[in-house]
Amino acid sequence: MLNLQGLISILLRWPPQGFLCGDFLREGRAPIAGDRGFRQFEPRTEIRRVQKLTVQRARRMAYRLVAAQLAVTGVTAALFGAALGGMAALSALIGGGVNTIGTYYQVRISFSPRTAGDANRVANAFYLGEAVKILVVVALLALALNWLTLSPAPLFVAFIATLMVYFAALLMTAGRGTGHNNG
Repeated sequence: MLNLQGLISILLRWPPQGFLCGDFLREGRAPIAGDRGFRQFEPRTEIRRVQKLTVQRARRMAYRLVAAQLAVTGVTAALFGAALGGMAALSALIGGGVNTIGTYYQVRISFSPRTAGDANRVANAFYLGEAVKILVVVALLALALNWLTLSPAPLFVAFIATLMVYFAALLMTAGRGTGHNNG
């Protein structure tokens, strides 16, 4: 964070010697906020640092989405349990759990450390993560509906509630990918 004293010291030394001749840019020196003076500015290093921070932030947000889906599943199960009993609560837990598990695997695959740095690998990881999520959700729903005796209404209400969390998160983060605050 740049404080007032740092800003004044940068402004007092501006422009650096050789700046008007182009030496400043050729040498790769640039004022970095909060620094005393100039340091070597390496664009590739700085871009990788920013990308790493952005990926870490996106990964945290994705895991928060999984946690929010888990919370909605628990609340939905508690409400159905209080209103309709244990079978409805179990059905709601399974319905919300199916979608939460699918989202968890999507996040694990999409934000794998192997994908960092290459746009094609990142895109392919997201496609693979979405495909795995769909397969996991379909398989778990098929297993639950075929081998367990469940109440369909609580199961699908909890499943849809966790889908709504997913879509609400997408709407809330739309446009934030640029790193700018839209608020």
